Amino acid sequence: MVGGQSMDALLSIITKSTANHMWPPRHGFWKGLYDKGLIDEAWVALSPGAIDDAEKMFKATGDPVYTMTSKQTAKSRKDTCLLIMRIGSYTVLEGSHSYRLHVFLSADPAAPELYQDEYDAEALTLEVGHPNTCTHDAYGGWMRWAEQRLLR
Repeated sequence: MVGGQSMDALLSIITKSTANHMWPPRHGFWKGLYDKGLIDEAWVALSPGAIDDAEKMFKATGDPVYTMTSKQTAKSRKDTCLLIMRIGSYTVLEGSHSYRLHVFLSADPAAPELYQDEYDAEALTLEVGHPNTCTHDAYGGWMRWAEQRLLR
């Protein structure tokens, strides 16, 4: 990822495609960490609907960042978009549509690699209750949870 505008553009694809109240706080949180220089790399895997939105955004702006995406292929989570980031020694997996936040040590074989052509959201999901996952709550507890793990 080369710049804040690119990060914002990738997040904006997911914001547009989800069209609900749950994604904008995530957009703001991750963009804020990026702006502070804390996110080393970021990549998105988009649902079919979000791929359509990204194509429209590319046609409207001509910005090639809207074409720098992967496909999210899980059939049972066909509307889910994924945001995959490297933050220090961690790989973070964030998703839309009630997808739990996942934090992996980057050396963990279960950690998703960035820049793959396809990602299966179900295959990457850790079991419910796993200590390296957190459910998003309306009060921002998930943000504190993420900061405690990633910014120590």
